[in-house]
Amino acid sequence: MKNLFFNRDYICIHRGEKYYLMNRKTLQKFDLNGDSFEIIRYIHDNGLSKEDLQGLNSNLLSFVNYLQENQILVGDESKRGLYHIKDLRTRPHLLKIFLELTHRCNLKCKHCYTSSGMQGSDENELTTEEIKKMVDEAHELGIWHFDLTGGEPFVRDDIYEILEYMGEKGMIVNIFTNLTLLDEEKIERLRDLPVSQYNVSFDSHIGHIQDEFRGVKGAHQKTVENIKLMRDRGLTVQLNMVIGDHNFDTLDEMVSYIQDELGVHFTADVITPAGRGREYYDEYKYAKTIAYVNSLHFSENKRCLVKEMGDFEAPQQTHCGVGDNFIFVTANGNANLCPSLTYRESPELCVGNLRESSILEIWGKLIDKFGGVDCEVHDDCPEKEKCAGGCRSRAFAVTGSVNAPDMSYCIQYGVDSKCID
Repeated sequence: MKNLFFNRDYICIHRGEKYYLMNRKTLQKFDLNGDSFEIIRYIHDNGLSKEDLQGLNSNLLSFVNYLQENQILVGDESKRGLYHIKDLRTRPHLLKIFLELTHRCNLKCKHCYTSSGMQGSDENELTTEEIKKMVDEAHELGIWHFDLTGGEPFVRDDIYEILEYMGEKGMIVNIFTNLTLLDEEKIERLRDLPVSQYNVSFDSHIGHIQDEFRGVKGAHQKTVENIKLMRDRGLTVQLNMVIGDHNFDTLDEMVSYIQDELGVHFTADVITPAGRGREYYDEYKYAKTIAYVNSLHFSENKRCLVKEMGDFEAPQQTHCGVGDNFIFVTANGNANLCPSLTYRESPELCVGNLRESSILEIWGKLIDKFGGVDCEVHDDCPEKEKCAGGCRSRAFAVTGSVNAPDMSYCIQYGVDSKCID
């Protein structure tokens, strides 16, 4: 009889020469070596009995005790993870699948880069079984991360079934959602699912401004109610706010509201110039403001006034992974560079369809065509370590080239003239 089992809240990862454990909800990491990885793999596959424990030497017993103390091993078999060893097999490493579950949305946001709405048909959406097949294939390749977006993911009747299946297969999941379709009962159900973060668009602390921008009356109130419900239940929410003419005049008050009233993290960004967002995009107007809001100076002093900002150091960026470690899959199965670099922008940005090709085949095509895609002047840029090359989607939307400079970042880092020259 087995008495100890690998906890389903964790996954154990082998990525190249790296080995580590990760908590799927908190994303806390524990570094391992190859030997400890194989020990955990054995326990994951077989469990441990009292007889097994008695036969361990002192070093192994100490390691098992450590795993028990940190709740990585548990005595409750109902909490056992069965598909939680992730042995990454792709080269270069495919770390994440970014999946658009639907093109349908209950809102009609003015800046939506996919131009989503309820007018779209769901006839060609990937089915529940097709998505499960994708998850199975991802697990076999050692992939452990899915980002889910739309449209609005919660318009799908099978969303909980999908999330539960991803949980069973040991996936880490992030969801991009407007939160307006949830209620207290549904949020309570989400507590048992493996979602590490809910990314929520937030446009203003003033109800009618957000409602007008979102295209539906009452959207603001519902979003705020559910942010608070999720926060109080220990679910991680991050607000993503685009800065534009619709909210700049009240930006200081909005930031204070998010920090004091909602008590969640936030990040600022420029409107993506795709879909309906093309009409509202201005790459120059708010670039410095966005950098300031995201800067360490601002986060360390939340009473800083945006309208009175002086000199500050723009924050260090990290590469998003485009052309390097993820695939974006649209609701019909098309595989593309990123959420705003898809066949909708240009057929050249699509590298196949998951209904017709395997993940491994698609990944090979994407790397062959777009691997290492970057700003063409990145190597010569004096701020290249900070800007991480900028956004390829913004560059493409403005210039028609995925390799052009992202002038929004050039402005943020004060190197626009150097990039142009």
